[in-house]
Amino acid sequence: MNQQGPPMEFLAGFLVCMIVILAIVILIQVLFLMTLFRTQKAVDERNREISPGMVFLTLIPLVGTFWVLFMVPKLANSLRKEFEDRGWHTDSEGFGRTAGSIWAWGGLVSILISVAQNVAQFGGNMELGMLISLVSLPVSLTILVCWILYWVQMAQYGKRLREGERGYQPGSLEDDYDDHRGRRRDESDRFDDDRRDRDKYE
Repeated sequence: MNQQGPPMEFLAGFLVCMIVILAIVILIQVLFLMTLFRTQKAVDERNREISPGMVFLTLIPLVGTFWVLFMVPKLANSLRKEFEDRGWHTDSEGFGRTAGSIWAWGGLVSILISVAQNVAQFGGNMELGMLISLVSLPVSLTILVCWILYWVQMAQYGKRLREGERGYQPGSLEDDYDDHRGRRRDESDRFDDDRRDRDKYE
């Protein structure tokens, strides 16, 4: 008696589901990177350690896993410089470095765990493979949580940079009448600082 393979309708449905899932994953990733792009775009060009468009290198398979290790601290440093340039407080600000670093390094750890699991299974050590799979679950959950936190934090920083420390749109009536808002340091400020330093030692 000949055994029939899976019906074509099942294979077509499975393929469609995989395409839809892949499209959703890519869409979410693009939305996340657009948040990083807009946040970095709100940073003055002289304070950027990387250009906004470079965040999309994360989409490159495998390369993106290593790129985020470099990108996260660069974005954090850019935000810190921008805050300092605007005269805003930075003591209590993390600039997404902690959550972003855990997410970035967690991705690399996840790949190493997956490789170790495959090696154990192909080597016939199923018990070790099952143990590694149990370890991968909390690691994956941690990566997911930190990624969401990083996304939220970067979105909030971008909003603060675009609207100002007090939440005013630049050029709005509230912005014009707020005498306590911070002011961006310009070249004249730096000149005054240098002059005061010279006067101090003369």
